[in-house]
Amino acid sequence: MDKIHMKEQAKLAFEFIDKLYFEITYLIKEIEGLLKREDEILIIGRPGGYRVTVGSSSGLDYPDWWWYKQFSVFFVRENMTKITGGRTITSLQNNLKLLYLIVNLSDKDISSPKIAIGTLYGISCTSAESYKKFEDASVHYLGSIWDSVMNHPNFEEGSYEDKYLKFKTSFVIKDLFDFNSTQDIQKKLLEPVLKRFRSL
Repeated sequence: MDKIHMKEQAKLAFEFIDKLYFEITYLIKEIEGLLKREDEILIIGRPGGYRVTVGSSSGLDYPDWWWYKQFSVFFVRENMTKITGGRTITSLQNNLKLLYLIVNLSDKDISSPKIAIGTLYGISCTSAESYKKFEDASVHYLGSIWDSVMNHPNFEEGSYEDKYLKFKTSFVIKDLFDFNSTQDIQKKLLEPVLKRFRSL
């Protein structure tokens, strides 16, 4: 491929990725808006402000991590968290239950971009040195949550435990591109997920 075509291909690739991230942002904000209308009043968790949570840092040894392929957000009942300085503080209290959303754009185990959404519950510390709030734990457990979801799809109960934290999962996995409207998000995604969330 000559230099002119390489420049054009690079430009198109960056434009596509920018558009993809923009559409995902819109999807997350649409879900956030719909959840605020529910009886529970679920708000988006803010570990470091209004942003997604990713499970890795970027270094020169791993340039394939520069563009995040997997990221998450969580939603918590408004009465189970505190907002201070643009961040939420969600203590690891009894009966804490979160609606958790993962976007996975590329992975060896998937053939197309996926969205996983469901309930994270039964969350508790397993040692005195554990996390005090979920926001601190969220970045470290993204991979573990995804693995549990992949091994237990379609609201099958999964669980995870290590020396700091334990939790259960009940998720559904869908193709990211199956949702083209607010009605799709509400009917195909949120209604079944919220029904399950409320039953746990």
